[in-house]
Amino acid sequence: MHADSTAAELCEGLRGRGRTSRATSASHRRSRERFRHTTNPAHLPADHRAYADKDPGALREWAESFGPNTAALMMRILERHPNLVNGYRSGLGLRRVGKKYGTERTERAAEIALRWGSRSYKPVERMLRLGRESQEHDDETSVSVEHDQVRGPEYFN
Repeated sequence: MHADSTAAELCEGLRGRGRTSRATSASHRRSRERFRHTTNPAHLPADHRAYADKDPGALREWAESFGPNTAALMMRILERHPNLVNGYRSGLGLRRVGKKYGTERTERAAEIALRWGSRSYKPVERMLRLGRESQEHDDETSVSVEHDQVRGPEYFN
């Protein structure tokens, strides 16, 4: 293939070698933007396009009705995903978990998840499923081990 070949020609060449059996739905130049979602909305599957039209405002309102920690976690989830589809679906996951386990438990689990720096609803779901949101998670009470094998901060100075 030549350097000036189009993406469709390249795909056609691969298809001839048995490397892909899918038809090309669209061809475009590769984006050099790092860590960004660059899919043209017209090229999204129909179920993803349906989510792209949703307004996350309803999810924010729901989270605020549960409490400040749930609202803060919902904002973190929605901000984490630059494309609305993934953020909205993850927000729906938090709402589903909240409806299943109730306001008080979800709010407590969201508080712990925020302390841990979570940006997903999965830790909340796991805590609630295992009943761990009611256990004390006090990071300041951790016991340090003292023996000859532990270097300590002075070693690195």
